[in-house]
Parts: sequence; C-alpha cells; structure tokens
Amino acid sequence: MSDINRIMQEAGSLNHDEKVRLARMLLDSAKSDGTTTGSTTKSNIQPEKTVMQTSAVKPFEKDARKDEVSVTKIVPVQKNPDEADEKETFDKKIAEENKKIMEDQEKDLSEADDDEATRWDKFKSALFYPLPHRLLSSIVYRFMRIKNKSIKNMQIKMFSKAYHVDLHQAVISNIEDYQDFNSFFTRRLKPNLRPLASGERDICSPADGFISEIGRIEAGKIIQAKGHKYTVSDLLGGNKKSAATFANGSFVTIYLSPANYHRVHMPVDGILKKTIHIPGRLFSVAPFTVKTVPGIFARNERVVSIFETPVGLMAHVLVGAMFVSSIETVWAGTITPPYAKEVSEFNYAPPVTVPSLKKGEEMGRFNMGSTVILLFPENSVEFSEALLPGIAVKMGEKIGEVFAV
Repeated sequence: MSDINRIMQEAGSLNHDEKVRLARMLLDSAKSDGTTTGSTTKSNIQPEKTVMQTSAVKPFEKDARKDEVSVTKIVPVQKNPDEADEKETFDKKIAEENKKIMEDQEKDLSEADDDEATRWDKFKSALFYPLPHRLLSSIVYRFMRIKNKSIKNMQIKMFSKAYHVDLHQAVISNIEDYQDFNSFFTRRLKPNLRPLASGERDICSPADGFISEIGRIEAGKIIQAKGHKYTVSDLLGGNKKSAATFANGSFVTIYLSPANYHRVHMPVDGILKKTIHIPGRLFSVAPFTVKTVPGIFARNERVVSIFETPVGLMAHVLVGAMFVSSIETVWAGTITPPYAKEVSEFNYAPPVTVPSLKKGEEMGRFNMGSTVILLFPENSVEFSEALLPGIAVKMGEKIGEVFAV
C-alpha cells in the first residue's frame, strides 16, 4: 500500500476519479501477476502525459464477471519530434498572421486619422467662417510689434517654451536683443545650419515644414487633401495664360507650423518675371481646415511669384492664413498689409531692375505660420518618392530633381 500511496502522490495531475481508477487497476494487475505493487517503477507510469489503451472490452465497461472492471494498461505518451516541429511552425505562423492583422488595423486607423476629416475637424473649421479674419490678423500684426521690453520678452519666452524653440540655432540667441516678437519669429538662422543639396539638378525644399500634398497636376487640378481639389487658375488669381503652363505639371505643398523657421528660400535658380497679389480670406491652414474647407489655398490671400528657371517657368506661392499678419518678399518688402480688394500684377522687365536669385537664397517670409506651394511645368521635374504627406522637411533639403535640359 505504501507503493500505491507513493504512485498516487506522484499522479498529482489526475483528478479524484482517475486516481481511484488507477488504484483499482494496479491492485487488479498485482493480483493477476502475483507481483507486488512495489515492483512498479516510476519509469512505467508518467501521470503528466498518459493515454488509455484498452483490451477488446471497452474502458470501464463491465464484462461477464459482475462488479469487475476490464484491465486497462497505462503507457507513456511518446512525443513525435516531427509533430512537435510542425506544431511550433504552425503556432509561429498564426502569431505572425495575427501580428500582421493588428498592424493592418493600426495602419487603417492611422490613415483614417491622417486623411479623413472627423466631425470635430468640421466643427472647428466651421467656427472660422463667421470670424473677422482681417480684423483679427490686424490685431496680431500690432501685437507682434510691441517694443515694450517686458511684454516682448514675455511673449518670446512663452512662445519658445510652448513650441520648444532652440534659440542656439539663431544668429541672435539672446531674447533681450530682439526689438519685438516679430523679429524673433522671423529670426535668421546661423550660416550652414541648413546645408543645400549640392547636386546641379537637385531641387531644394524652400522652407522648413511638413509635406501637405505632393504629386502631379491633372487637367489643371491640384490635390488639396483627400476629397478636395482646386484649380491652378484659381490659385493664380484667374490668370489663364500662366495656369496653362502648369496644367499637367507637378506641385508640392509645404505647411509651416508656428514652430518652424519662417523665412522662405529659392528651390532652384530663378529670374523673377511676375508677381501677383491676390486678396482673399484668411482661414487657418492647419491640417484640420485643409481637410474640410474646399479650395482653401485658392480662397486665402496669397502672393504668387513667377520665375524663369532652367526648366521653364516656376510658380512660387506664399499663402496667407489666420494671424499671418504680413507677407514679404526680398525685392518688394511688405506686400500685405495693407489689405487689397483687387488682384494686382507687376511684371519685371527692363528697364525695371529684374531680381535674380540663386538656389537657397531667401525670397520672402511669413509673419506667422502658413503654406508654400511650388508649381512646375509638365515633364520638368521629378519629386523624391520618399516624400509623402506628413513628412517633415528642412530648408535646403533635396526634394527632387529637374530633368536635364
């Protein structure tokens, strides 16, 4: 009985009924063989992994002898190495498939968040329609030019903290040395901090910011965001002759957030041919309004500069926005304000001094965040495939190449 107790203790994984059945079978086996249970070794019984092999009489089915149970032999499970490997491979495959499903779901959610306007986006955008855009921008214009030392220092400190501005990158790193907040906002960076793409055919990013959209212009229409397009003609103030140049060309839209460097530069060498100032609204150009306000870039106030470049004409568009209190160019100074009511166009040709700018040279600036749009003619440039909406770029960084001419 002591051997039976020992075996029963080692069969800890069996339930009560199974233990009883095991004990009966061992007793029956000992009686029929004339051996003691002490001859049963641990190697003959492995309770952890067992299968039941029975005689012709079904397990636990009573035979002709009343109250006697058919003998059932306990044998250990023999693990097949091939089956174990197959199971491991199968489990790994299932885990990989589940992981892929989760990644696809996360990607779908991310794309929905990035590309599709939510109800909250639409609600926020709706608030901008009734606002007095120009009045608010005029107030910001004055606010940014307060020269009181205490006020302007407080403005700069609060802004720098909120947007994590690294003043060590600026030529003027001490906030005491800025005459007002606007001087700080349009600060100049230290030389060589934005190295230019050195290839002769390289196109440089004109500004720090994020790619809003990039691609081909199809039949004179430009992608604004998912579900929204606007025409080149509308963007250029209804100038159909200039619009025809870019009807099937290429474009890139770069959004400058308040935290970005706000001077705008030349992406390629260019000789200025024309400047067009187009008055309009001043909607915010944050991502949520770009997703929801139809034709926002063709509705907001903007300054279009047409340059002659090695690959033909290029349109360099500076789009105004809510609280963008001023747009300037290096050749004309401040263009807005004052706010105009009609489209104005100025052509540059001798005897007027014609500005000629090299790739990487400054061409203008925003006094608060906004958007830059570049237009190129058909078959003249190829943008980098890695550039997708949401990708951050730095001024001077390579964004594409011009075709050989």
